[in-house]
Amino acid sequence: MLKFRLSRQDAAAIDIRLEPEAGLISFICEGLVSQEDLKRAEREAERLAAGRTVRAMIIDARRSSPGYAPEQLVEPLSAILEDLQIQRCAFVTARGRDDVQGVIETVTMPYAVRLRVFEDAGEARAWVLG
Repeated sequence: MLKFRLSRQDAAAIDIRLEPEAGLISFICEGLVSQEDLKRAEREAERLAAGRTVRAMIIDARRSSPGYAPEQLVEPLSAILEDLQIQRCAFVTARGRDDVQGVIETVTMPYAVRLRVFEDAGEARAWVLG
């Protein structure tokens, strides 16, 4: 497994985990995530995944809150979907994140990515790898 932790002094963090053997990339977000954090995570994910087949993605936002407008998620998420071969995406979240969920649904649709929303990370992992 390859890992990268994007963090700021004010405790926001995005852990990016790439499991090449499983074709899975995960983004585990904590704290107040900014638009700049999203862009940095996009660049790092593309670097980690370069030359590898990645077909599944998990975005775990349960321990985070958006410090960005939901529409600011469009550009970095679109870039990842263009660069990788994502077929399934699981969004793990607590209730009440419908605005972010709606953006993820809208962005993944043109790429024919199957998307499901979960509250449990284990269930999300089983589904994306299933």
